[in-house]
Amino acid sequence: MDSVEKLRKEFKYWKHSPYFYQKHNYYESEWKDSYRMLVDSFTLSSSTFENALSKSLSYSSLWIMKLSPVGDAVPYSFKDLENMTLKFSRSQCLIHTMYDRLFADHQGNVAIKAWDFFVPQFPSYADHPDRFCNELEILTREDRDPCLMNLKGNFHLRPNFLAFNVSSVPCASNQFGWNARMKVATQLASLFAWFHERRYAFGTVRPKDIMIDNDFNIKVFDFGFLTPVTNEDNWGPLPYHAIREPPEARYGIQNLKADVYIFGILLVELIGNSYIGIEKKMAMHHWILRELQGEKKSIVNESILQDNDELPNGITDIAVKCLNEHPNERPDMVEVSTNLSNLVGAT
Repeated sequence: MDSVEKLRKEFKYWKHSPYFYQKHNYYESEWKDSYRMLVDSFTLSSSTFENALSKSLSYSSLWIMKLSPVGDAVPYSFKDLENMTLKFSRSQCLIHTMYDRLFADHQGNVAIKAWDFFVPQFPSYADHPDRFCNELEILTREDRDPCLMNLKGNFHLRPNFLAFNVSSVPCASNQFGWNARMKVATQLASLFAWFHERRYAFGTVRPKDIMIDNDFNIKVFDFGFLTPVTNEDNWGPLPYHAIREPPEARYGIQNLKADVYIFGILLVELIGNSYIGIEKKMAMHHWILRELQGEKKSIVNESILQDNDELPNGITDIAVKCLNEHPNERPDMVEVSTNLSNLVGAT
């Protein structure tokens, strides 16, 4: 962890400005044509920073510093990554995540995650370097959860990159049956609980951020945010987007109970296909209560599981509790994981 702490210290010293004010952050961004009005101010700021900081001997330390390997991760060069991704060709891009892109190695055995820095005026990008260090720490822990991607290498000069060993494909929740969905759900719950036991907020996770192998084992490679949580009342900017946010997100709260709500969304997406694409303007907790009006006790899609027994009712009950509008009334993820595993294992 010494290398991660060394890198974190450099980021903190420079307040991340050297990253954001490099011209290539604009020129290499695929969003550049959508933000033409920001070009002049951005390039002027970049030139100002470059001229001022290039005169400082300590400035160069961030760009020439040599890090010892972090865990088993191999320090890649930018040239290595360009060769692996055919210069980050769009044809090699597997997925666009919330802030990143996931590229496939042209040989097919490595996935490269690239943080997309673009224009420092966007506050949602300000914590990229911190998240990069947090992910390095998590992915190189001796007790790393098996549902996390296997880290193969990293690169921290210019935008940050992580490289993963892959034997999986992106997860699509409508492409597998009930038993597979339950395996994914229990693994996700266990992973959320693993993070919470180590006092990390997991953040927004979408199906597209999860890889799955032929045996329906998951590998998670991206998080909306990944941050240490010291108590249940942490405040800060949340990178949640639209329909996937818990109601307290409007107040800027990021805590473990917000993760429970996010898991509830993922669980609903696994057991009932009707929510996504139909009720885009309705918050999940309002939708699920509306669906369970009257005597209805389950939101499990009948095309997935047709038996109307205690299993779908029990899983629906878990989802309802996770999606409680009031954070303090939601269960913790260890309880959710235990109850879900017991319910699925008993059937």
